[in-house]
Amino acid sequence: MPAQLKSIAVLIDADNASAKNIGLILQEIAKLGHITCKKIYGDWGNAHIQSWQEALLKHAIDPMQHFAYVKGKNATDIGMVIEAMDLLYSGIHDGFCLISSDSDFTSLALRIRKNHVKVFGFGKHNTVSAFSQACDKFFYVEDLLTEKENSAKIASLSNKAANQSPNNALIRWTTKQLHTQNHLISTLNKLINENPNNNNGWSDISYLAREINKSHNNIKLDKYGYKKFSDLIIALRLYDMRREKNAVLIKLKVKKSTPMDEKENNKTSSSTVSEKNSVAKPVPNIFPSTPIIIKITSAPTIDAVLFRVNASEKVRGDEDMIFYGQTHSEDGSIELDQQPEEYRSISVFSCDLNLQPTDIEQLNFVLSSELESLANDPKQTPIKLSIINKQENALLFSSEFDVQNKSVQSLLLFTLNRKGNQWQFMPKNQNIDGDLRYLCEKYGIELSDD
Repeated sequence: MPAQLKSIAVLIDADNASAKNIGLILQEIAKLGHITCKKIYGDWGNAHIQSWQEALLKHAIDPMQHFAYVKGKNATDIGMVIEAMDLLYSGIHDGFCLISSDSDFTSLALRIRKNHVKVFGFGKHNTVSAFSQACDKFFYVEDLLTEKENSAKIASLSNKAANQSPNNALIRWTTKQLHTQNHLISTLNKLINENPNNNNGWSDISYLAREINKSHNNIKLDKYGYKKFSDLIIALRLYDMRREKNAVLIKLKVKKSTPMDEKENNKTSSSTVSEKNSVAKPVPNIFPSTPIIIKITSAPTIDAVLFRVNASEKVRGDEDMIFYGQTHSEDGSIELDQQPEEYRSISVFSCDLNLQPTDIEQLNFVLSSELESLANDPKQTPIKLSIINKQENALLFSSEFDVQNKSVQSLLLFTLNRKGNQWQFMPKNQNIDGDLRYLCEKYGIELSDD
């Protein structure tokens, strides 16, 4: 807010708020203005709200007793509403903070705002949207907790070298942190589903950004450490992305069942080649020009990237880089389905070798780590690689690559080299200095921080 409020009344519903978060909430309220009243409402004979006792003393909160004369009736809610109206009519307060996830306070918020008094809500992500929309601004407790964790991480970086970029990726919210933002994700999914120009699930990212700015002022890019809306979408890794002329389109990922998934779940027929019992086949290592599936399983901090290069080992443009930020090639011949999990990341490239452009001579499959080296992740395990002929459901290659001793950020895992009407598989396991940005520059992709 541009101006600080002079007198804020903080009203807490003890039945629908947690004592362990109240300190963080009060810190956030203090940013809005001066707190002159802190009251909490409940039946203090109930055991389930006894955890508030210590917080009442620590934060000087006045407990207000409301007996539950009849079981199941919301005596606490009614008492809090009555007190709020008394405080409103006193004319002292220019702001109210309602701390509860109970939608019963929707009407109270609307009534207070009718008197041109600001109302701020604090609750969980499961709060009914009617209540959150009734407030001038609604703060989700889970978001405040994640912001606190992120701030601690930023503080820990303050002693890094002076030449470290202020836009360092560590300052941004990680994918794991972003996945806690249920309100953000549900809002994006709703906008995609309700987009009148939705084309088979694909929505223009510019449309989504405009709708967020216009109607959802509680979603801010800088809150998550991002300058561009597209970068936030990429970091979420919940959406497929593709470029179409001058537009970037996204749609919600749908996990696809592949022949390899079926084999792992023992759902294929007896004629299917068993990946478990197969070994790498260095001879022959020539693949026909046919659709193949490439599955790479790694630690969650490692990304799999595909660069299509010409005879000069350069890409023709952005459309020749396939990774979590561009999951579909413009010509439709390659799709990436990345499935981030807590302990591993699974990248599945569906690649039609028969449809690769004639001037593409090589497909380079590269791994890039978010950490300083591939081996730094304590959850690191050998990289598992499987390649299967999609048409014949036949395993072409299966092996593991050890990265335990890799002290670099990137690794050229393998290449597919065009040999007439066929492709030659070449395992590499070669170190590459630098991160994903360095890789892009290496393969001739121009990057911008705009």
